[in-house]
Amino acid sequence: PALFMSDALWSEKDALCDAWPSACQLLRHFHVLQAEWRWLVAAQNNTAKDECCSFMSAFQKVYILTTVW
Repeated sequence: PALFMSDALWSEKDALCDAWPSACQLLRHFHVLQAEWRWLVAAQNNTAKDECCSFMSAFQKVYILTTVW
């Protein structure tokens, strides 16, 4: 296969890369944004709860701008 669309699971991405190293891998926008939100609210990152929404909004704007063709 030349192309895969997958979730944001590193184990899945690594397995696909091992099996088909020349294939292009795409991530669904939802899963990228979901992973960013989970990272922001994770306790070990010490992000204040009131800042999470501001950071997420900024990330979404940058992400959308950099993924528009």
